[in-house]
Amino acid sequence: MPCWEEEEEEEEEEEEEEEEEEEEEEEEEEEMHQKLPRNDPISGRLSRHYPREDGMTDTRSNNHFNPRILDNVKRPMTRWQQQQQQQQQQQQQQQQQQQQQQQQQQQQQQQQQQQQQQQQQQQQQQQQQQQQQQQQQQQQQQQQQQQQQQQQQQQQQQQQQQQQQQQQQQQQQQQQQQRNSNSNSNSSRIETLCASYHGKSVYIQHCYSTESRRPSVRPSVRPSVRHVMLCVYASITVVTSKPVSP
Repeated sequence: MPCWEEEEEEEEEEEEEEEEEEEEEEEEEEEMHQKLPRNDPISGRLSRHYPREDGMTDTRSNNHFNPRILDNVKRPMTRWQQQQQQQQQQQQQQQQQQQQQQQQQQQQQQQQQQQQQQQQQQQQQQQQQQQQQQQQQQQQQQQQQQQQQQQQQQQQQQQQQQQQQQQQQQQQQQQQQQRNSNSNSNSSRIETLCASYHGKSVYIQHCYSTESRRPSVRPSVRPSVRHVMLCVYASITVVTSKPVSP
């Protein structure tokens, strides 16, 4: 015989036993009800109702206890009641599982929120670091600009110094040139006067007018005493090799 047939037979036997038990219980209840007097549906006699602590009512009369109280006694559960209990238990378990799942989801959400917060904090820290780096770079650029400005200033100062030195050199050269030209002009004038005087020439071809400070050609003019004195003085200085200004 296959297994599933055996299981079916066992289930049928159990159902038959349960049905028999239910029938027996019903018969017992009917017998109990039949024992009650017919004139009173409750006790058959004058009865008094006494309230119970559990909210039910005890019916007592002449030390007689109502057998209907037996209805409140626990009886074995039927299959339908068992199924209901099982369903209730399953529902409770499902509810508990759902609650646990919800709690787990909430915990996961909290963890995700914490992770997001940590990420945000890390991003903020990175931004702060970037800002600090930018500030440092700006400071370095400013320092470099300052250094460049200082170098430019130094170069300008050097150029100015060089220009000043060049100007000084030019001035010195000009002064030397002027001195040379003055000395040359003086010597040429003195030589002209001396040549005319030592040649015993009464007239000089080129005379120098000290009053007007410009040369003039006066062949018919006799040399003055000043010219003669200058020539004598110049001849003396020529011998001693000392420069003389007219």
